[in-house]
Amino acid sequence: MRINKVAIQGFRAFKEMTEISLGRLTTIIGKNDAGKSSILHALDAFFNGSPDEGDFNRDQDSDAPIIFQVSFSDLPLFVRLEEGVDTNLESENLLDSQHNLTI
Repeated sequence: MRINKVAIQGFRAFKEMTEISLGRLTTIIGKNDAGKSSILHALDAFFNGSPDEGDFNRDQDSDAPIIFQVSFSDLPLFVRLEEGVDTNLESENLLDSQHNLTI
């Protein structure tokens, strides 16, 4: 599996939903405070735990959520649920309209 898209909202500089497409090799460039590091911090929060209190976008309402969506492609053909029970992500209705797994 590989990440092919990240969507972020309400996290640091990303007030509105922002989608970032990723290729097999992606370079993120931009001016200081453009949000380059925030993309990496968002992925870290997605995979390793919750965002910190200071990660909420300051221009949003205090109760507005942080949203992370990560889309995966190059998915395995089969998934083993338990010994002797194989399935695939499409049969389990887990793929989006582009046949990616989006969480």
